[in-house]
Parts: sequence; structure tokens; C-alpha cells
Amino acid sequence: MDVMKNTSNGHENGHGSAQGTSTAMTAEGTSQRPSRATERLRVVTPAIDVLDNEESILVLLDVPGVATEDVVLRFEKDELLVQAKRAGSNGGWEYRRALGVPSDVDGEGISASLARGVLTLTLPRKASAKPRTIQVRSA
Repeated sequence: MDVMKNTSNGHENGHGSAQGTSTAMTAEGTSQRPSRATERLRVVTPAIDVLDNEESILVLLDVPGVATEDVVLRFEKDELLVQAKRAGSNGGWEYRRALGVPSDVDGEGISASLARGVLTLTLPRKASAKPRTIQVRSA
């Protein structure tokens, strides 16, 4: 499975912080800066392992500290976009990874599970792409 693109906010190592700082005005007319927790969000490209066999492709992504409800998967055409967020005392993390999906994968059958900080994606192969044994009959 090829990783088509890296959506790591332009940083080579996949780590970065949100751009810019904003200042809000209070009702009394004094300026107030947002808290540090809302200022920073580190964008990270998660490490992956890919296991490929005749039946499916298994992709394991490291997303420690992420809850199931904070994971968003989007499959469109030949790309699977993974986004996950976790809050933290220093602003939190956002994991992003775009994966190229081979044409022999059944997009409707893609499934995902999250356990112990590892997001497991199962990409089943189309029936037409699976090897099959052809029985020889006597004539």
C-alpha cells in the first residue's frame, strides 16, 4: 500500500503547531488571550504498519490517547483519509494520514477498530482480485 501524500502541515518530521495567535475582546473592552490549551494543536503523521495478504490489507496506525469518537475516516476514490484528535494539557494532538488505496480493494467493506492506542484498518480485496483454485474436470 502506498502512502499517497503526507498531510503533516508542511513539517518534515510530521510535528507542528497551529499557526497564529488570536486575541479576543471582553465585554469590558479589555483584550484577553485564549488559554494555552486552545492555542496549540500539534499535527502529527502517525506511524503505520501494513500487512498484505491474499484476502485483505491490514493497516495499523499508532494513535495513543485517542478515543473512538475522536476518529474520522473518509474514503473517497482511491484515498483513505485518517484524522484523530486527543486533548492534552499542552493543547493536544491531531493525527492525520492520507493513504493510497489499491484498485483491488473493496471500498464498501473497509472496517476499523481502535484498541490500546492502535487503530486497525481492514481493507478487504474485491472477490475478483482474490486468487481462486480452478477444478479440472475429466472430459
